[in-house]
Amino acid sequence: MLDRIIVFYIFSMFIVGFLVPSNDPTLGNSTGTAQKSPFVIAFQKAGIRTLPSIINGVLVSSAFSCGAAVVFLVSRVLYGLAEEGQAPKVFLRTNRLGTPYVAVTTSVVFLPLVYLSLGSNSSVAFGWFVNIATIAALISWFIIEVTYLRFFYAMKVQGVSRERLPYKSPLQPYMAWITMVILAIIVLFKAIASSSLAIGIPIHSSYLIWASQSSFLSLVLWAGAFIFLCNPIIPLNEIDLSEMQIIEREREEEEQEEKLPWYRVLG
Repeated sequence: MLDRIIVFYIFSMFIVGFLVPSNDPTLGNSTGTAQKSPFVIAFQKAGIRTLPSIINGVLVSSAFSCGAAVVFLVSRVLYGLAEEGQAPKVFLRTNRLGTPYVAVTTSVVFLPLVYLSLGSNSSVAFGWFVNIATIAALISWFIIEVTYLRFFYAMKVQGVSRERLPYKSPLQPYMAWITMVILAIIVLFKAIASSSLAIGIPIHSSYLIWASQSSFLSLVLWAGAFIFLCNPIIPLNEIDLSEMQIIEREREEEEQEEKLPWYRVLG
């Protein structure tokens, strides 16, 4: 991983720095297109006319591949939630090839929203999506911290030693509590910053709504699952920790395989 970062990022920026000076006037002309990318400018200055188009094609194909991967991920998450009874059963419908077409259709139905960035207020639309994605990621990490703390205290209540875990993070549960509080503060101030209050600019209602909608939607989904699915909060002494035995067996099998010769492992 480190060698790829050095070659494809640091080394490439090093080369671009030789070809494009910092005072190049074309760097400051923001057009919102890849034509003003430092890499494209470097190729143009080097006299390679076709390479910028090739780079643009690679970027488009990479963006398409990333989008397809996200659609696959979202559709399979919906399918998995439906299997566990956490989402409507309609997402379990598949075609003859086994593709969950209802989940895939639901995943792609929001894709046309990206065309909002082509309008006159493209920066506003881009800010919407950035705020949605950022706050959603922070909320996901907040939920991970809550889940970990529940797991930590369940082990403590049930008398399960942390020595049985394959990996033990230090300074717990204090680090989890600190991280959870910091994430909550970041989400709060992200919404405030998005409303332009932090820099003294009047509130932009669209930014405020889109910045806070992820938090509101998360609360609605949690409350809906709590009310309609009748999923009460499980007491710490009733949380199922039986999967730890499976993890221990898998770790023992891995340790035994490490002791075997390579040809025995392949066999």
